Amino acid sequence: MINIIPCTKVFFSVTKKEASFAGVLEAREAYNIIVDMKVKYGIDIILCGLINNKIEKNLNPSQKIYFYNLVTMDNTTSGQAGFNHSNCLVETSKVNSLIRKTIILSMDNLPDKKEIENNPKIVTITPVEFITLYKELKKRWEEVKPSGDFINYLIFVLFDKPSLVKDICESSKK
Repeated sequence: MINIIPCTKVFFSVTKKEASFAGVLEAREAYNIIVDMKVKYGIDIILCGLINNKIEKNLNPSQKIYFYNLVTMDNTTSGQAGFNHSNCLVETSKVNSLIRKTIILSMDNLPDKKEIENNPKIVTITPVEFITLYKELKKRWEEVKPSGDFINYLIFVLFDKPSLVKDICESSKK
């Protein structure tokens, strides 16, 4: 199926109610969509261990039970020199893309994005772009009602039709 690796800010938006950075509402909405996708289609939400170190203090014990049942912990970069919560996404995506196509949901520029630019199994998208694409594709899907699963359509467009992704995201800004 597919992996989605949200950045630290996306996880902060859902674990810290008083979070107030630019784009926090969109980050929460995007996270809610990926949780819905996990329930409906079985995608994996990957939580980098280094990001977990930053957010786990925001969760009380009962929240931890719910939260950690939704995510798959990945410790690829934990304990390795040179990695922190802001630069672990690329390395984690490289490892996860060996098994499945992987989406990085990132609000910031990735410092080492050049390492994955030509990897056909990794896509980087912002929460706003993700929400826009998801809603537009869902609307198109429901109009046509083809056979198969919506998730396969979403994956096809994201990984095989980057020009369509760009067109949809740009047309929503107008």
